[in-house]
Amino acid sequence: MEKIYGTKQRQDGLIHTGRTKWILFYGFGKDDEASERGWEYRHTFDHSPTLSEVKELIISTINTATQEKIVNGFIWNEKPIYLSAENQLNFAAIERNKNIPYPLTLKINEQEDGTPIYYTFDNVDEFISFSQAMSLYVIETVQNGWKEKDSVDWTVFNIK
Repeated sequence: MEKIYGTKQRQDGLIHTGRTKWILFYGFGKDDEASERGWEYRHTFDHSPTLSEVKELIISTINTATQEKIVNGFIWNEKPIYLSAENQLNFAAIERNKNIPYPLTLKINEQEDGTPIYYTFDNVDEFISFSQAMSLYVIETVQNGWKEKDSVDWTVFNIK
């Protein structure tokens, strides 16, 4: 689905706009809460979609958005942390290993030009605090994705 900006409110639904054109609208969000307008997801079908096609598309969109939030949405000590699957595993492995020497410098992200951003953890307690905050963020983000999938009202798509 494509993220389209300019809407003022959520308007989930499926609209038949031509002989062979149906437009699916789903979701609503704002990149900046101060904005008057936000975004929604849209998808254009060239056929009358089945409910299973709509469900698959919406659930896939929720899963992708959830993964994007995990990877790029975690802020720790006012620093954006890049949480790729590899980084999550590496951070968890470091927390389990009691023989890591501190201070410990790790790459936590990179600037838009590719320049690495490093952070130095002074001691094990600071790293454990970071790792636990990261784990909690991932768990809460996944749970929010589940809640969103569970709250979809499939009847608004008027598919028979």
